[in-house]
Amino acid sequence: MTEISTALAILWTIGTFIFASGFGWAGIKYGQRTNEASMREVKADVKEIQKCTKELKERLRDDELNYMTRVDCDNEQVECGKHRDYHESQLLIKVQEIKELMVEMDHKREDTRVEMANAIRTLGVDLRTENDQRYGSII
Repeated sequence: MTEISTALAILWTIGTFIFASGFGWAGIKYGQRTNEASMREVKADVKEIQKCTKELKERLRDDELNYMTRVDCDNEQVECGKHRDYHESQLLIKVQEIKELMVEMDHKREDTRVEMANAIRTLGVDLRTENDQRYGSII
């Protein structure tokens, strides 16, 4: 009976070992599949990140090509300053012309006032002379 119980114990141990190995193997396979799915997701994310990085690098390169260099910027500012100076001088010339026209208009206004005062004085003298001739002098 000991032989049977020993054989049963050995078979039980071997069966338990095989059973445990099967569960271990199944666990490892499940873990591998889960890792494989995770790796696929990571690869997809990495591809998306690489694509985004590539697009950003291309944009940066294009932007760098389109940016104005410091020398070009300085030249542009010099040109802008020349244009600004030209337009300022033109504006100052026009303002000076307006001032001269205003002074001329003041002189014309003064001359017109003096001419009108002289004309009124002359009319007054002529009227007095006419009245004196017609009605005689009261004085």
